[in-house]
This record gives sequence, structure tokens and C-alpha cells, in this order.
Amino acid sequence: MPLSEFEGNDSWGYNPSFYFAPDKYYGTKDDLKYFIEIAHQNGLAVILDMVLNHSFGQSPMVQMYFDGGKPAANNPWYNREYVGQYQWGYDFNHESQYTKNFIDNVNTYWVKEFHFDGFRFDFTKGFTNYAPGGSVDGFDQSRINILKRMADKIWQFNPKTYIILEHWSPDAEETQLGNYGMKMWRNKSYDFVPATVGNPTGGFANTDATSHITLYNSHDERRIAEHCLTEGRSSGSYNIKDSLIMYERVKMAAAFFFLQPGPKMMWQFDELGYDIDINFNGRIGRKPYAWGGGSLNYYNSSLRQNIYKTYQGILNVRNIIGPALLKSSQKSHQHTGDTRRLSYNTTGIDLVVIGNYALISKSVDPKFSQQGKWYNYFSGDSIDVTNVSAQITLKPGEWHIYTTKRLAEGQADVVGLYDNPVTISPNPFKGSDLIKIRFDATKASPGNTAGLVGASKVYMHSGVILSSANNNVLTNIVGNNTDDGIGLMTQSCR
Repeated sequence: MPLSEFEGNDSWGYNPSFYFAPDKYYGTKDDLKYFIEIAHQNGLAVILDMVLNHSFGQSPMVQMYFDGGKPAANNPWYNREYVGQYQWGYDFNHESQYTKNFIDNVNTYWVKEFHFDGFRFDFTKGFTNYAPGGSVDGFDQSRINILKRMADKIWQFNPKTYIILEHWSPDAEETQLGNYGMKMWRNKSYDFVPATVGNPTGGFANTDATSHITLYNSHDERRIAEHCLTEGRSSGSYNIKDSLIMYERVKMAAAFFFLQPGPKMMWQFDELGYDIDINFNGRIGRKPYAWGGGSLNYYNSSLRQNIYKTYQGILNVRNIIGPALLKSSQKSHQHTGDTRRLSYNTTGIDLVVIGNYALISKSVDPKFSQQGKWYNYFSGDSIDVTNVSAQITLKPGEWHIYTTKRLAEGQADVVGLYDNPVTISPNPFKGSDLIKIRFDATKASPGNTAGLVGASKVYMHSGVILSSANNNVLTNIVGNNTDDGIGLMTQSCR
């Protein structure tokens, strides 16, 4: 997200005022240079989010030519009136030669002085003064020309600089820009979120575009994990709002996302199932940290570490086979429906990913590319395939990665198939009802307790969590939390 000096401290940075300085709240310019240097030493490119659609009122360029609450008519850089229907701060006039010179100086400065490897330009649809009917949504050749000119100046200084546009414009326009060497933004949250919460509408096609940076979580989108916890559907004891089931659903979404070629964006802490509402503490307000004192302590949770390890494994499969080979392979995908499939027949390692997004058991045709032994990446097991289209029955939320070569020894506990060991009747119930809770130890997580099978006693004490879903403090407790010397109950399970 943007780091050039912006107004205030707690901000996303899309309210910039000074374009040649890192925001002081984040640290010093030398800290930033050191960060980029260390990233480069580890083979990582660093992309700068740059806001050149508009500035805010602290900008001296706005203030020097200001009249009647707007940029003055003779302001060399800004339009006096907004162009189009999207309005933030004060609107740059991208037709002005003064603006072009300023933009070129800004972009060159960050590449030359800090060694940034590229830019993600915010809302490039606004780089125009052409708005027929007050809208900038239509095809606009003048905007294409403005962006090509800007890119040429950047590449003139460093031909390897990445240029990524948050463009959201007609396909014909994005095609021209893509063919020119720039990347666009592609939001697939409208397909991945419904399927993951149990409404398998939409589809996963076009997730493999090489002309776009594809995403399903971003600073503008609610987290897919939070969608599951608030909107997840249920059938019987299978409830996606249960965090244990949510953990497995977000793993499945990641597999179908990252195991398609083309550049992808992973939003921070997706790999830990970050599930805080985007409007917590206000939309741009500070959110709870994932680690450190007073944080959510995600890194201390073995279950969230399993999400992390799943992401590692998925990306390991992607990197070993290679996105280029996946892109050029023969494909037999199933992008829609309750069950989904990715099937790649490559010149090297073949890959099949299958998953059940429904709430009940479903069967899927895996479309294995060949007979013989196929290896399950996470379980470490293998299967002998004699019929490449023999149906495989999957429980709700069950998914697998199969390859024709063993890529890892497996991590049996990283990907789970959660079957709720607790049933409640009646369900739903009212406050006046007498309820019965049954615990089936054969379905419990084995962990270090062998699923509690054979235990002489299992104690359960009930209570109510009255504050946020992230709170483990029980009130109105029934039971005294101690019995027969077993000891104090130290953990509550929600």
C-alpha cells in the first residue's frame, strides 16, 4: 500500500500530499532502503503502490494555486472540477505537461533513489480528462495514450521495471495495455468467496491470466475467512461458521487459486486465516496484529500454523512444476459446480486438484491424465489409477492434490477433514429448552489423546461468550471447572 507522505498516521496511504518522501510514521528513508536491499538479497522484488489520480489538501501544489475551496483555474497540475464520477481529494490533470513532468520525476526518483522494482498505480482509470456523460467507465484511447507515455518514461530509465495498473476498464482497453507490457488487476473474490462459504455459484475460469494480477483478498475486500465465519452455510453438523471448518475451506480456496498459472496476490496474513472484519475499528482503522504482545497470537496456534504450512505446500507444488508448464499444458478443468477440478497434462509432472465445495458428500470425475501411481501431496499416500475417470466421492470440504511424481513425504495433520464430534438436540434450541449434548470420541481429533477413545471420563463445562468472537472468556458458567482432581479447565472451545 502507498508509503509516500500522506495525511495523518493511521491511514491506508491513499490520501497523499508529498510524493518524494516516505511517510515518517513508517520510519526513516534509510530504514526503507535497508528493507529493499535485504529483500533483493533474498530474491524478492519490491513494488511501490503509487497514487497519482489525486492529491489531498496538504499538498503544496494544491495550496499554491487554490481558490474558493478548489484548485484555481490556473493551477498547472490539477483540474478545478472533478473529471468523472469517482472523486477523492483533488484531481490531477493528466493532459497537462506540468503534470506529466511531475509524474515522470516522481516515478524516476523512487526507482533511482530507493531501487524499487516497480509500481502498482492506484485507480489509473482516472488518468483522463475524457468523461462523456460524466462517466470515465467507457473505452478511452486518450487514457491509454497517457499510460503508455508514462510507462515509456519509466522503462527508458529501467526497462525491467514492473508496471501494474488498478485499471478496472473495458477489456479492449486492458488488452491494449497488457500487450504493451503492463499488468492489470483482476478481482476474483466474487467467485472464490461464494464457493468457499458454501454457495458454489460463479466459476474459477480466467484465474490463470498472465496479463493480470489476480486476487480474491485485498485491502478493499473483506477477508475470505471472515466471510466464512459470518456467512458460511451449514447442513447438519457441517457448519462453515465453525472456525475448524473455516480453516479447511480457506485451504481449499488457496489450492484452486495458486495452482492456476499467472501472477497472484496474497493479502497479508491470508496464510494464517486472518478473519477480522474490514470495518473493525473503522474501515481504515488499525486492525489487531497477528503476532506480538496483545495480538491475536496466530503464530502460536497450531491450527493456524497448519494453514501456513498448507500455503507453503501449495506454493511448493506450483514452483516445482512451474507456472509456465501449467500454462502450456493440456487442461481438463471443471471450474463450476459443487465439485471443482484442475487437471493438467504436462510434458513433466502431471497435476490434478479436486475439491467439494458443497455441504454434503459429492462425487467428482478427477480426469487423471494417465493410469498408474498418483501421489497425494499432503497425506503422503498414493493411489493406483486404472480408470482415469472413475468417480471419487468427497465429503463436504474435502480436497486433494495429486501428482504423477512424489513431491513431498506428506504432512498428514496439515490438511484435515473435520467431522464435528458434537451433536446437540434439539437444534436449534431456545433458552428454556433442556438440551442434550453428545460427544462422539471416535470423531475427535486424535492429537495426543488417541481421540479420547477409551477415556474413563470426559468433563465439559458450559458458559457464554458475551463479547467478540475472538474472546475466550466464559461467563454464566455451569459447573465449577474442577472435578475429581482433574484440575482447573484452562481452555474454552467455541
